[in-house]
Amino acid sequence: MPLKPVVDYLKQLEEKIDVQQAETIDGTRLGLTGDVIDVTQLADEQSVSVGAVVRWLQANPGAQYRLIGTLLISEQKLRVIAERLEALEGSALPAALGAIEEEGFSSPEKVLEALGYVVKWRGLDPDSATIRKQPGVPL
Repeated sequence: MPLKPVVDYLKQLEEKIDVQQAETIDGTRLGLTGDVIDVTQLADEQSVSVGAVVRWLQANPGAQYRLIGTLLISEQKLRVIAERLEALEGSALPAALGAIEEEGFSSPEKVLEALGYVVKWRGLDPDSATIRKQPGVPL
């Protein structure tokens, strides 16, 4: 039996369940406070899947938050990080990732990308890679 049809069918079931669960989410009970909110924790509190919370957040975006991976990050926190990165423009990749990690993020690459930065590689050594802001990409 081919595996792809089974996987496709399971994905369809998962999407259907996410849609159904997203409809049950009570937005007034979501704890959207703080600079960084773990979507996994919100899902646990609502007794739904992470996919359902993500779907609900996409349909009901919080103006002061941005979804990056499974984290909701406040625009204020992103501005703080963006200011730190502006000072590091053209700097080595490890310095930029370290600045983001100092702000409490374990996956700094996702934040770097979400803020519109790209990595310019010079070989395989990450210490020789630099960051630069993509032109025209807002905060």
